[in-house]
Amino acid sequence: MASYLVTGASRGIGLELTKQLLELPVSQVGKVFAVTRSDSSAPLRDLVEKSPDRAVHITASVDDTESVQRAARDVKAKLGTQGLDVLVNNAGQQAFAPGGTKTAPPEQLAHLFDVNVIGPHRVIAAFLPLLETGNQKKVINVYVLVRVWEQHQGQARLILATVPRRWEQFHGPSNISVRPLRPTRYPRPHCTC
Repeated sequence: MASYLVTGASRGIGLELTKQLLELPVSQVGKVFAVTRSDSSAPLRDLVEKSPDRAVHITASVDDTESVQRAARDVKAKLGTQGLDVLVNNAGQQAFAPGGTKTAPPEQLAHLFDVNVIGPHRVIAAFLPLLETGNQKKVINVYVLVRVWEQHQGQARLILATVPRRWEQFHGPSNISVRPLRPTRYPRPHCTC
């Protein structure tokens, strides 16, 4: 009975992943912590209401260290002596600048970098103690290339792919597996995370 934490769970990929995890039998998925940066969306509220023993809404913003640390404390309190098995870093933001990085304001790039690159680091760091005591010890970093960086996709991919590799190199002895996942436009079957 695994425990999952999914960031960016209010809509899109995070909401769908939360839904699919809750559709699996309790023998496979015991708890799903759905993290959103503000109040839960109506679809997420419905999922939590339908599965009150398995689904828990947690509020945290990946660009705010204190809120992420508070979320980790809340999850630890709910898990008790159990650890967290799988962390899915899905929260992220996109932006568009007509001229790509040539016309994007530096503040916009800095914010996107904070949310999409530093954010997953913040989340992993806060939840690392819970992952170390979990059974599966998996981190999945979902990323979509930020549109404002279109002209520099190779560099963005390098940054986003390097973060998980460095975490795994650093935390290898604790057997925590960190993997990047880039969704495509093609439909996928149920998650087998």
